[in-house]
Amino acid sequence: MSYWDWLPLELQEYVLRLRDGQALIDRRESQASCALCDEIRQYGRLRERWQIGFIQVKPKLRFKRTCLTKERGLKQVEYGSIFIFGHYRDRRGRRQRAFLDFSYHAAIAHCDWTRSLLTY
Repeated sequence: MSYWDWLPLELQEYVLRLRDGQALIDRRESQASCALCDEIRQYGRLRERWQIGFIQVKPKLRFKRTCLTKERGLKQVEYGSIFIFGHYRDRRGRRQRAFLDFSYHAAIAHCDWTRSLLTY
């Protein structure tokens, strides 16, 4: 007879629920880390393709009204999509930026075409 069999049924069920919950947390964390690694990889591909400056990724912000007593007015909240800009210097040495797209895949596809239109 093992120690597991000596435990009351309530404790056995509690331990099994804890195990299932931990497995779910581990799965979500691994999916989040895979998504982060994929985003870093896509950023690296875009950076290699652009080659004439740095890349700026900005979250699309929307304004939300707050009606709390301490916080009144407008508050910026992140929205789902992003803006991707490519920065470069023109012939006079001034900093310029070009809008690439709303996603990494589309920005990588449009990168060469956007770069060919620039006069740098």
